[in-house]
Amino acid sequence: MSRTDTQPNHDSPLLSPADVARILRVCKRTVQRYIASGVLPPPIRLSPQIYRWPRKAIEEAFGLAGKKSADLE
Repeated sequence: MSRTDTQPNHDSPLLSPADVARILRVCKRTVQRYIASGVLPPPIRLSPQIYRWPRKAIEEAFGLAGKKSADLE
């Protein structure tokens, strides 16, 4: 079984923690810290261990709205 979260899914409106880390240019642990401190908007829980953010929510929270998706990667 291969991991599907190693590359960002540019077509998906939902972002994994790895995608968020890549866009914000931080490590995945920093994303976890952002969750704990409330810096990130609340994620959508797909299961107890799987959560995602709408791309638009991340873009708005970090002032990235209106930038080309190539600029976000």
